[in-house]
Order: sequence, then C-alpha cells, then structure tokens
Amino acid sequence: MSLGKLFKAGLIVLTFPCAQVLGQFNPLHQAAKKMEQGKWENAHEILIKAISKDSLNVQAELMLSGWFLNQNNPAKQIDSAYYHNFRALRTFQKSPNKQKEKLKHDQTDSAFIVQLREKIDSLAFESAKQINTELSYLDFIQKFRFAKERPAAIELRDEVAFVNVLRQNSYSAFDDYLKLYPKSHRAKEAKERYEKLLFDSKTKDKKLKSYLSFVNEYPSSPYRLIADKNIFEVATSGGLPEDFVKFIAEYPQNSFVNRARNILFYIAREPDEKKSPPWMTDSLRKVVEINKLNWVPVYKNGKYGFMDSHGTETFAPQFDSIEEDYKCGPVKDDILVTSNGLFCRGGTRLTDKTWFTKDLGFGFLKVGDTSCVKVLHKSGAWVIENCVQDAAVLNGRFLIIKTNGLLGLYTLSGRVLWPAQWSSIEMMEGVVVLDRDGKKTLCLPSQLAMAADGNRLPDNFVFDNVKSLGDDRLLVNNGMLEGIINSNLEFIVPLARQSLFQMPFGLVRKINDQFIFTDLAPELENTRWERYRFYRQWLLLKNSDDENVVDIHSKKIIESNPDSVWFANGVVFASENDSVHIHINSSTRIALAKNAKLTFVKSTDSIRYFFTELKNKKTIFNIETGKKIFTADFDQIESLTPEIFLITKKNKKGLLDKKGKLVLPAEYDALVLHDKNQLSLLKDKKFGLFDLTSGKLIKPIYERNISLLDSMTLIAFKDGHYGLMDWEAKPLTSFEFFEIQPWKKNVVWVIKDFEWGLFDFSKSNYLLKHVKAFHLISDKPEEKMAMVQQENYFGILSNSRGMIIPTSFSSITNVGSDDDPLYFTAKEVEEAGIVVVIYYNKDGELLRKQVYEDEEYAHIICPED
Repeated sequence: MSLGKLFKAGLIVLTFPCAQVLGQFNPLHQAAKKMEQGKWENAHEILIKAISKDSLNVQAELMLSGWFLNQNNPAKQIDSAYYHNFRALRTFQKSPNKQKEKLKHDQTDSAFIVQLREKIDSLAFESAKQINTELSYLDFIQKFRFAKERPAAIELRDEVAFVNVLRQNSYSAFDDYLKLYPKSHRAKEAKERYEKLLFDSKTKDKKLKSYLSFVNEYPSSPYRLIADKNIFEVATSGGLPEDFVKFIAEYPQNSFVNRARNILFYIAREPDEKKSPPWMTDSLRKVVEINKLNWVPVYKNGKYGFMDSHGTETFAPQFDSIEEDYKCGPVKDDILVTSNGLFCRGGTRLTDKTWFTKDLGFGFLKVGDTSCVKVLHKSGAWVIENCVQDAAVLNGRFLIIKTNGLLGLYTLSGRVLWPAQWSSIEMMEGVVVLDRDGKKTLCLPSQLAMAADGNRLPDNFVFDNVKSLGDDRLLVNNGMLEGIINSNLEFIVPLARQSLFQMPFGLVRKINDQFIFTDLAPELENTRWERYRFYRQWLLLKNSDDENVVDIHSKKIIESNPDSVWFANGVVFASENDSVHIHINSSTRIALAKNAKLTFVKSTDSIRYFFTELKNKKTIFNIETGKKIFTADFDQIESLTPEIFLITKKNKKGLLDKKGKLVLPAEYDALVLHDKNQLSLLKDKKFGLFDLTSGKLIKPIYERNISLLDSMTLIAFKDGHYGLMDWEAKPLTSFEFFEIQPWKKNVVWVIKDFEWGLFDFSKSNYLLKHVKAFHLISDKPEEKMAMVQQENYFGILSNSRGMIIPTSFSSITNVGSDDDPLYFTAKEVEEAGIVVVIYYNKDGELLRKQVYEDEEYAHIICPED
C-alpha cells in the first residue's frame, strides 16, 4: 500500500509513490494497516515511536500529518496535520544528502512536501470559510502563515468584521474596526460611517452647546462644516443685528462668518463712512462705494453694458437684453436683471436665469416664476433653494415661506423654526402672531430663537382674536373674555368678561354697561360711570347723580357737578350759579358773568383769541393765558397772524396789531395774505402791497397783484406790461415785458417780442437772447438749472455756472438723478442716418461718446408708453 492512500479524506486525496520503502515489517506499513483497520490510536503510537527512534524520518512525519488529516479519524485536526507537514519539510532540509537523494528517488522532496502543505492550507481555508467568522479567519491567518489564501482570508475577515459592526451601528464599533483593520478594503466606508455616527451621537439633541463641543473636540471632522452651519443658524436665529455681531465676535473661526457679515450688512443700518463697524470687510466696503453711484445702460455692437455717473464702464457690453426700465432713468438697483441672469453690482452672477425677481428687503430676493419661487440673498447665497409658493420677510428678523397654501417660519439663514402649518403670520408690538384655523398663537422672537436650539415652543398663549393697542400692548380675547398683554406676554389686564377700549387718555373697561377708567385722577380709580365724553384734553364723566370734568393732562378733576358743561374750540365751559368758568388749558382758568357773550376769533390755523362784547365794544383775550389784550370798536375781527388782526368796519378792511394799534386804516376792499409777510391790497379795483414786517406800503394803483422778485425788488403790472420796481415804487426796468420770472440776483427771464431772454436789469443788457422755451429741471436755493431751447436745439443752463451743455443737441435727457444728474444728449445727422450720443456729467464734462445707426439708437433710448 502506498502512503498516498493514507491521505484519502473525503473529497481530498493526497498521493505519492513510496511502496518501495514500505517493507512488510516496516513500522510505517504497520501504521498504515492499523489506519485501514480503523485502529487510529495504535497507528498513532507506531508513528510516534518511529519518529522518536529516527528524528529525521521524513516519511513518518508525512504519514503522521496524513493521520491528523484523515476524515475518518475521530482525532482529525488540520492544525496538527499542518504542524507535522512543516516538521517533515524541516526534517527533509536537515537530512544528509544521501538520505535526501534516496527520498527524492522515492519522489519525496521539498516541492512535494510543500505541495502537500498547500493542499492542507486549502482544506484549512475551506474550513474557515465554512465557519465564516472573524475568529475563524483570524485563526487561519495566524496559523497558516504561508498559505496563498491568506489575502483572501484577510479580505473575508475584514468583510465579516464589517458586517458585525454594521449590526452594532455605533461610532465606537467602527472606531475599533478601524484600529484593528486600518488597511481593510472597507476602511473608507467604515471611516465615513464612523464620522457620521460620531457627529449624530454627539449632536443628537440639536443644541448649540453640543455643536460647539463637537467642533472643539473634533476640529478636523468632515462634519465640521455642518456643525459650523448649525452653530451659525442657532446663534443668529433671533434675527437681530446684535445676534450677528455677537456671532462674528465669538466664533471668528466659524466657516459661516462671512455669510453672517453679508446678512448683517443688509439688515443693519447703512454703515457710517467715517466710522466703519469692526465687522465690515473690504469687499463690503466696496459694495457700499459701488452702490452710491447711479448707473446707466450703454449699448455697443448689439450688446448692453453699464456705466456709472463718473463715466466708468462697470459692465462691458455683454448682455443681449436688460430690463427696459433701465433705459428710462438712473439704475439704482443693487441687483441687475439681464439676459445672462441676475448680477450684483460687484460683478458676481447670482443666477444664470433671468427669473422674475422681487426685492423682499433686508438683502433677500424672491426669484423664480409662478410655479416655483426661491429665496436668494444678495450676497449670492441660496437661503431657500427648494421650490415654494411665496416668501416674505417678517420685520427684518424672520422669513415667512409659503408651501401648499400654508405658511412656515424660518430664520434669516434658512433654518426651519416652524414648518408650514399657519394661515397667517405677522408681528404685533414685538410679538409673533401665528394664525391656524382662526386660533392665534402668540410667542416671542426670543422663544423662536430658543426653538432653533432644540427647545419646545410654548403653546399656552392661544386666543380667538388679537389686536394691537400700541405702546407694546395687545388686546386679546377668547369668547366673551377680554384682556391685555404686553410685549413680554405678561397680562396687564387679566382675561375677564369685559370690553376693553384704548383711548388717547388711557384704557377704558366696560363691564355691565358701565365704564371704568385707569390712570385718571386717583379719586376716580376703579369708579364706575354710566356715560363719558372725550374732547381734546377734557373728559366728561357722568352718572345719574354725579358729573365730573377731568383734565387728562394734569390728571385732576377741574369741575365737579356744575350746573351745565359744554365744549368749544378746545375750551371747557362750566356754568355755576351766576358765573361761567372757562378752562383754556391745564394752567389757565378765567371766570365771566353768566350773561357775558363770548366769541372765538377766527383764525386760518389754531384758535388763539376770543372776545367779549359790551355796548359794541369788543374786548380781546388770549386763549392760552386768559389775559386781556385790548378793547376796540369793529364789526368783525380775524386773527391774520399771531401778531396782526384783520378788522372789518362798514365792509371796509383794516389792520390792528396785538396792542390794538391801527396798522392800516379800514379803507380797503380786500386784504389778502398771499405770502408769509406780504399782504395784497385791493382798493377801487387797483392793487397794492403791504409788508407786515417792515411796514412798507405800495399804494394800490396797479392793474394786477404785485409780487416779490426778491426782498428788495417787486414785479408790477402797468399799462398792459410787466416791469420791475423797488419798495419806493421807483421803476428798475421799463414796463415792456409779457412775463418775468426770477433767475438769480439782478437777472431775470423775460418775454419780449415772443422770445425769452435772460436780462440783467442792473446793467440793462441781455445775457442770452432768442430762447424759444425753457423749463426748470432743478430749483434749489443753491442753484437753479434749466433746459433751454434755441431754434430746435437744446442745452443746459445753470444760474451760478452758466451754460453747462451748449444748445446744440436734438434732445437732452437726465438719465441720472436730481442730485447727481447724468445727461444723455443726442444729435441727429439726418443726411448720414446716424445719431451722435454724448453723456455729460453734472459739470458738463464729457464722459462717453458713441455714434449709432438709427436702428441701433432705438435700442438705447427709453421706450415710449
């Protein structure tokens, strides 16, 4: 029998020729016989003895290896088979050369032994796969160090271990896995899962402190950006400028500091140029500078661009089309709508689509179309990139987002505070009011900020109706119960069966058809009244047997149970016995006889005086002080100014001063105040002028009203023409003009011979003639500007700087602003079919010149309605 038969084991057969060396009485032959008979222990003893007698017995070691490998052997053990195979190889290597030659002759050499070992390795690997545990592969890898299956075993070990940690699904399990098997083919995925589970575990409560702790402990985590984003969103969720300032100061290393600056830039007040806030960056300062200037579109080679009011080309011509309105005036928008998309003034393209755009204020834009609205910040950051129905900004602090017909509340950074479930959201007196199914939930902005940090929003302030009363107060009701809360959600007036009214003098409570007033006179506190009447600063309170007049300014009772009370022109009259008490204000009270007739003096504004009359003599009193002013005889009197009275006697008009002294006798048909200090006089159908301040008088001898050119010069009409004169009625020009209009000192616009001209009346010469028409384009105290037309050409004239733009253009349009004009001038050259366009600044300096064909010119001018 050959040794190869000894290695038959189920599916595996190991054979090698050795019959020649196995004599009938050879121990190996005996061992083989015992193995065939199933006497495994006897065979083992024979082989052990053979090895003990000859330590270099290679074939005994191989047979012992086969003994351990035989499937029928109850003591089968692959590890021991491997061990004796390894010993056979070392024994062969130690054998004398003669012995080696003999073994090789029997086809037993190192290659054969290694071949047998490889088959043992395969059997061991198959066994490990059958078990298919991390431990089985570890055992194989450790014990079968020369097996060609080791790489496959390592891969399978890593895979089985990975499946185990997947079941555990904890960051600590993946961390242990990475420490044990850093070179695993699953290491990348294990690392990713470790980082995700670590982040989720450390920040599962979604609170600011957890995100901060995570960033401090794991600054290199791939989830650092997400943690930074949450820190930014929670820390700034209140939406106040100070929230963003604090975030920038406390977290300078946060990845979203620049976004915080950008939002702060738009929600805070415009930065003071001389004192730039510490959070301002150079890029934001550049935005401030760019936005100061007006822009206008330019057109070249079929493309639109933009130019500022200094003549600098801010956008080279590159757009096929722009908003048509841009062609009609100064472009002040900080976001430009072009055929290439939306651009900010700094040159950044915000979107690549020319979407419908609406400025929501505070730096936010609503972009999209009727089917899809998104929210974009002017810095270029998307705030709400998913399609929604609508969006709005709530008091500059929050975003309202409409989805499926309902409203949700978001922070300015786009974090959800309350999902879409409300029919309306508004802010009243600093309180957020959320309406759902007619029920209104009230919460504070600070509570919303707390909700962003994972805290539950309160729901204990729910009412049927909420109404603002001003002064940080809200009127609320549930059914018949009404109350008032302040802007801190504290009850000022608890809910009760009552009706509450806010009046200028304070709160009125109506209970069982009776009225209770608060904050009035102390003796009236909590007193109930059947009726009340409010008139200016006076409050009349009445019961069936009690009546009081209260001054709400001084909070005192000024009349108690008088015979009668009435009000007129802001004054209280209370009669008692034989006298009338007149309360003019909180500090002035006068008493008159009950039969005295009192009349208020008519005034163009507030009533200042009243008078009493006795035997046609009228005594004037000051309504504020109650003091007597003067007594005079007249038919009617009117307070023309605080110092002058207009009187009428026998249908003639005159003037009295505050002391009753005659200023103008009552001889005029009409006296009309047409300027602050000038009074137009009419007598016998002739006009004159009286200056109330200086007392200068121009007698009524002129055909039309006299007007002032300036304080020293008058425009009068005589003999069918206008002319100039002084207050002494001395002519300064001939009366030869059809119209006179002021221009500057000593210079006026005049019409003569159907042409306008600029006439210097101090020198009696013309500065400009043959003007067909002119109209003022700026009329400021420091400078007047006019567009003038000579023949069919237009120019720009200043009263302080002269001709700014010569009268040589077919048309002139100010495409800038009134404060910073930018003149678009055009000169048509009909014979050549071209239009020469020149842009001038406010000083008449040429900024840009361009020649257009007629068809091109139509693309740059403002379209007609």
